[in-house]
Amino acid sequence: MQTGQFESWLTKEQATERIGISRRTLEHMARDRKLETGKRKAANGLWNVVFNPDDVERIAHQRNPSRGFLVPVANAVAPRQLEDAALAFADALAEIVRRPRFTEQRWMLTIAEAVDASGWSEAIIRRGIKSGALLAVKDGGWKIHREDLARFCRPR
Repeated sequence: MQTGQFESWLTKEQATERIGISRRTLEHMARDRKLETGKRKAANGLWNVVFNPDDVERIAHQRNPSRGFLVPVANAVAPRQLEDAALAFADALAEIVRRPRFTEQRWMLTIAEAVDASGWSEAIIRRGIKSGALLAVKDGGWKIHREDLARFCRPR
């Protein structure tokens, strides 16, 4: 293993903070190979697990798209990686353009619409429904009243 190879990679604490998940969820993602991991020797001589910052950013963006899209610095990546990043950026931009924009205010929202309207992740919306904190009705999929969503999103 090369020295310094993982110097820019994130620790568990940094990765969980950036993505907004628990340590256990991060470990599950690493086990399921959704995140690339490495090992870096700490000052105390022990090995620490570290996480690829590109994977962390990708997952953070998937979980909360309102955080934006990070384009890597050109001189820090190979041309092929830069081309892949440019294509991913173009795909993300095309997805934003394709999203329907509602001119009328509908009373009931689907989970996807509630995520777009609130800025919360889908997991938080679903957890709120499951716990009863967010009222919803099952009608070919969950439907959430706009006022209930606003009440759920208010700071407590």
